This record gives sequence, C-alpha cells and structure tokens, in this order.
Amino acid sequence: MDDYKLKIHNSFSSKAESYDAYAKIQKVVAERMIERLDVMNFTPKNILDLGCGTGLLTSLLNKRYNDSRIISVDFSSEMLKTCFEKDVKSSFVCADIEYLPFKSMNFDLVISNFTLHWCQNLQKILLDVQNNLTDQGIFFFSTLGPDSLNELREAFLEVDRFNHVNNFIDMHHYGDMLNDVNFVDPVMDVENITLKFNSFFDAVNSIRKIGANVLLDTSTKPLSKIEVNTLISSFPKSSDNKYPLTYEVIYGTAWAKKTMSHDDSKVVIPIKEKK
Repeated sequence: MDDYKLKIHNSFSSKAESYDAYAKIQKVVAERMIERLDVMNFTPKNILDLGCGTGLLTSLLNKRYNDSRIISVDFSSEMLKTCFEKDVKSSFVCADIEYLPFKSMNFDLVISNFTLHWCQNLQKILLDVQNNLTDQGIFFFSTLGPDSLNELREAFLEVDRFNHVNNFIDMHHYGDMLNDVNFVDPVMDVENITLKFNSFFDAVNSIRKIGANVLLDTSTKPLSKIEVNTLISSFPKSSDNKYPLTYEVIYGTAWAKKTMSHDDSKVVIPIKEKK
C-alpha cells in the first residue's frame, strides 16, 4: 500500500465511529441513487457495493432489494466492522477496490457511492467491474466533479497558494474511460447539491469527521491561528447567514452489453432523470 493510499486508509479508519453522524452529503447521494435505481425498474440478484464504508448505501440496497445477495467491499476493516454491527444483510470483504479479489463473479449490479475520486487507477477498476458484470449487468456510481467545495477552495486562496482541496476530474473524462473499456451506452450527468451549516467549523467537520480531509498535495502546511481567522472571514455566507458547501455530484451509468433499447422520447435512461 503506497503512502497516499495508507493515509486514506488510516484517515477513514480513525473516523469509522463518527462517520455516520457527519456524512451528510454521502447520505443524500445514497438516497438519490436508490431513487434512480427505482426508475431503472430492474431487480438485480447479485450486487457488489464498492467502497461501502459504514454501509450507508448497503443498508438502503437491503431495503430496496430484500431478496438480493449483496457483497460489500471496503479496504478499512474498521469501516466494515461498523457496517457489520448495523446487522446489514451482506457479505463483507476487506479489500482494495483497485485489486478486487473476484474472478467473473457475475454481478447484475456493481454500485459505488463517493469512492472513485479517491482512486488512482480508475481504468483498472473499470476493467475489473466490466469483467465482473453479467451480460445484462449495470455499473452505477456517484463521485465528485471539479466544482466541488469551491467555497472552501476560494476561501483558502485568501490564505496562501497551496492546494488545500483535492482536484477532481470531470464527468466527460469518466465517460471517455467507460467507453475505453468497452462499456455500452455510458450516461453521465451532474447535480449540484449545496449543504448549509450553522458555523464554519460545522462545515469543515462534515469533511474532517468522516476522514475525507486527506490531500494529494503533500506540500500543504498547517495553518496558523491568523490564517485560520483569515480563512473563516473569507468563507462566503448564504443569504440566511449559513456556511454553504457545494458538491458537484457526478452520476454515471453504463451497461456491460447492449441488452435493452432506449427510447429517447420516453427518457428511460435513469441517469438523465432527476436523481
């Protein structure tokens, strides 16, 4: 495990107990993914949840597909322990999703919520997903786009020129990668979701308290008290005096093989529907 991946692992593992209390955006998007699955109108028998964390999405999948078999994968045993303690009906696998331990498991649905933006070898992951889907299988994921956390990013510019917020790739790049590994009919869309917090520290804790404050830029230095005060004063407030954090949420859906016709007039591709 390289240094960056180890930092991610340790950061999320250390916040397994507090994760659910602060993972507001992850909960919102997990619920919206279930809404989109409802529009797809299919019942997968075998489901793979990549980067399941504490099981926010796994729990919802349990309720939506009560008779389906679910395998939940995460590389943090602490996260999986928290998921297991919820009595979620799933098989748990502690593994790095960049090195899936499956060989042609024939999943009908591979799903991932807010995980891919942490991964460095996306093409390998997509190839592995493709190899583990049935002929009618669907890959459905959410991740972050480049306009995420712009409020925080712009406030930090008033402090220094270090990169205090990770850079995220755009949806077109995800679509290109899906095409490159021969997924069929990849459909991408974006939704901007803004959460509002009562204080600057509430906003920041929604990131820190889930372990998501790991930076790719290792040159970033800790802030002084003066710099923290500058950051707080530079952070934009909404009209109701709240502290907003906006997430550019990318949704992607792709099919392993072309098994259904899509009538544009009926708008049956769920990713194009309101998520």
